[in-house]
Amino acid sequence: MKKNEIERARVLRFRASCLSERILRHVAESEAKLRQVERYNRKPAPVQGRGAVVAVLQDEALDDEQDTLTASYLIAALGSTDSAGLALVAADWLAEAQPKLGHSPAVLDAALRVASTTTFGPEAALKYFHRRRSVGLEPTVHAANSVITACSHSGDSKLALEMLEGMVQEGLEPNEYSLIMALQATNYKNRGLHKEAMRVVATWPHGPLLPSSVVDLLLAVFEAALIKAPGLEAAEQVFQDLKSHRAINRLSHSGPQKPQSK
Repeated sequence: MKKNEIERARVLRFRASCLSERILRHVAESEAKLRQVERYNRKPAPVQGRGAVVAVLQDEALDDEQDTLTASYLIAALGSTDSAGLALVAADWLAEAQPKLGHSPAVLDAALRVASTTTFGPEAALKYFHRRRSVGLEPTVHAANSVITACSHSGDSKLALEMLEGMVQEGLEPNEYSLIMALQATNYKNRGLHKEAMRVVATWPHGPLLPSSVVDLLLAVFEAALIKAPGLEAAEQVFQDLKSHRAINRLSHSGPQKPQSK
């Protein structure tokens, strides 16, 4: 990145940080007023995060390329606070009031990253994934991985598999990160969903060798499945699935590899 680009990004991030602080301050002031009302035994209306977002952003001139980056940095900044829900409130308001910004890849991807954190369920990430598609943006590996990441936090292996297999159907190639997150979903709380895990690794597009990190996770799923097996017959079936799976025969060939990024 060139020096002037670094300086430009720094300036835009600073502006986004200031906007984030103003929104958070507006919420804090509204909550203080509610506490004052409660002292007099009146029932106050709850603080609406949308009101704080609108109060701060509606007077801002956000309409060009730089403002798109500012908006994406704002969502990231809000998403890193204890009030991460405000980031998605801001993303939704921008989609309604400033669709040129709210429907931009930068803003939608920023919302996806926030929605994929442990604060929210997979349905939040899926919402922004579908919004990308609804405004004409092509699906990307990064966008799909954000949804799969959300699935790994809650153990939604069904949705994780749908995303992986959907990626393949769309002509996208799942990467190592994709498989790691999906395998974590299949082994959420050591559930050992080995059948689903086998479907996960079947989406690997890069030749006969699986990354060692993926093989390690796959073995962990099988181990959990053996422990969870309700009887000897079920355990024997898990063991036979383990022996027959091609990935297990690659253990001696899968050297250490650095996990791919999202």
